Amino acid sequence: MKKIIINVPDHQFTSFMQMMNTLDFVQIENQDQLENSLTDEQKKAWENVKMEFKSQGLVEDDEEKTRPVEALLNGLD
Repeated sequence: MKKIIINVPDHQFTSFMQMMNTLDFVQIENQDQLENSLTDEQKKAWENVKMEFKSQGLVEDDEEKTRPVEALLNGLD
């Protein structure tokens, strides 16, 4: 296996990593190190994405209840 180092602009990092994770032949070493290299804004966005994926899994498994969007909108009045 060969190793490469790729420099990616900060504003394109998340999209690039999503693309890399879809390739079954790519192994990303030390995911924690990658997360630590994110800016504070990117870290917040990444945490939100991970939380939403976890939440979506819980909803699909019927472990978490959802409510209709109309109920949410009515609550804003």
